[in-house]
Amino acid sequence: MTVAAVLAAYAAIAGLAGGSLLRRGRWAARDPLPGIVVWLAATWSVIVATALAGLSLAVDSTAVGTQLSAMIGACIIRLRSAYATPGGIMAAWPGLFVTTAVTAWAVLAAVRYLGTDRRFALRHAEAARLVGRKAPALGAVLLDHAVPAAYSIASRPPTVVVTSAALRALDATQLAAVLAHEQAHLRARHQLLRALARIARRAAPFVPLCRHADEQVATLVELHADDVATRVSGTAPLAAALAILATATPSGPSPGMAPGLSATSADVLARIHRLLRPAVPAGPLRRRLLGVGALALAAGPVLLALLPAMVALALGRVHTALTSRKAMAESIRLTRVNSWAGDPISSRRWLRSMGMTYTDVNGLSLWYDEHGDSDSDRTPLVLLHGGLGSGETWVFGPAGEADSVLGQLTRGRRVITADLQGHGRTADIARPLRYETMADDIAALIRHLAIPQADVMGYSLGGGTALRLAIQHPDLVRRLVVVSQPHKLDGWYPEVRAGFQAMGSQLAEPMKQSPIYQAYEKVAPRPEDWPVLLDKIGDAIRQPYDWSAEIATIAAPAMLVFGDADSVSPAQIAEFYSLVGGGQRDGNWDGSLRPAARLAILPGRVHTDMFLAPELGSAVTGFLDATALIPPPIG
Repeated sequence: MTVAAVLAAYAAIAGLAGGSLLRRGRWAARDPLPGIVVWLAATWSVIVATALAGLSLAVDSTAVGTQLSAMIGACIIRLRSAYATPGGIMAAWPGLFVTTAVTAWAVLAAVRYLGTDRRFALRHAEAARLVGRKAPALGAVLLDHAVPAAYSIASRPPTVVVTSAALRALDATQLAAVLAHEQAHLRARHQLLRALARIARRAAPFVPLCRHADEQVATLVELHADDVATRVSGTAPLAAALAILATATPSGPSPGMAPGLSATSADVLARIHRLLRPAVPAGPLRRRLLGVGALALAAGPVLLALLPAMVALALGRVHTALTSRKAMAESIRLTRVNSWAGDPISSRRWLRSMGMTYTDVNGLSLWYDEHGDSDSDRTPLVLLHGGLGSGETWVFGPAGEADSVLGQLTRGRRVITADLQGHGRTADIARPLRYETMADDIAALIRHLAIPQADVMGYSLGGGTALRLAIQHPDLVRRLVVVSQPHKLDGWYPEVRAGFQAMGSQLAEPMKQSPIYQAYEKVAPRPEDWPVLLDKIGDAIRQPYDWSAEIATIAAPAMLVFGDADSVSPAQIAEFYSLVGGGQRDGNWDGSLRPAARLAILPGRVHTDMFLAPELGSAVTGFLDATALIPPPIG
């Protein structure tokens, strides 16, 4: 019973929490192949542990002799002994049912998937070769089609398909990178790795780890193929090809047509960012640790199930159960050896070494990420995202991270992004979502990082949080930047306030098709909290507020940034600007009477694309880098 209980507990804990833990770090993206192995090992270890828990329950501590006949005889004796009592029968039959059900369902899922997948691949490759024409120079089948695409089919023989539109869209180096990417899929047999993840998901669709593994392995095989392709063509051509195919692909791909490089996936921007800013690969020691961890995950349940038999064999006699405390402690110890991926402390150390981690503030486990130059003598900048976003919001620009807001602000500066309560990688807690409490969270983060004073910039919900931080913790804020956030509820246009009334969990299902939800699901510790977040956001933005009187107490120079088609009226922007000391008088012909406050109106921008504007980064940089912003006396 002891072994069965430990195996069942491992399967439950790993199945429920393992996916969230493994997704928290960037270690897999740095070295995708070991990452794939760890994900698959963890996933299948849960399924195997469940089956073995049932078997251990049915045949508790089966004895093993030195010969096969002795082992079979010991099994019979043990079964008779167990079935001789009502308790033994009640324990054995559920165990046998669990083992049989799990094993049969996994085998059935594998047979169905592999049969369907093989038939589809053969038919698809056959159709492509019939409709298209061989292009020996490319090592591919050329297909006339208006959609730019290139993809591989794991058939016999393996086939790479390229469309005529892709040839027109890509130059020679970009096309070579695309072909190298697709050939990498075939050579590494990525279809088998994906098959293992998909079979696990079909076998246990209710287990979060199995669901996450399918998604993560799909992403990691693309990253591994990217890495192989860059050794042939370099990073720039592949990144350019990925961007071209992503932007050239219509809103929905044609039937039967796969996009090049999986360029329509939600991870396309992250992949381009990874190519243009490659991380240092994991060292030999880290790779060995990953290998040991994967081996421990894969072999741990089997070794634990066999532990009583091995002990019996070593002692030379039959044990009916491992009942002693010493044996119990040993069995638990063996399941934990080298299992670093299941150790939250080790995982946090790993994340911290990557510049990303959590800190506990006000009962909240707050995620933050550090970017830029940690040794810069400039004041560090804390950057806060908008509602339903995350710190990753700031990495997107028209041409990738290079011209993103974060890319500009990190040049010669240390920048800290944080995921606010319930957003991104920060799990929600049992308290309302309020500007005031989120401001206290960020203040605690600044103190945790031992930053005497920080520049703080926030957009929309993050802008309100930044403003409250400057009000509630003036000693921590050197300069303040508020983007697209009014100082009072009435500052929003009436139609915007009417939209606030509709925000809530009733939008959870419709919004699951949106990029907002896809980005949330990718990183959230508990994606099932999505409806809760919508309810809390709706409640927060409907709360009446007017901070006019408190703004007068802010000591930090402030900059306000809005779009010329923002959700805030020009009259309210002007009123807000006057409250922070701007717009009181003419700045004089030589600028000597201009205020410390700054106001920027970005042309052609609406509320929802302000964080994408490259001009936002350049405007804010000038304000933050100015050597002196001393407000002159007024009146």
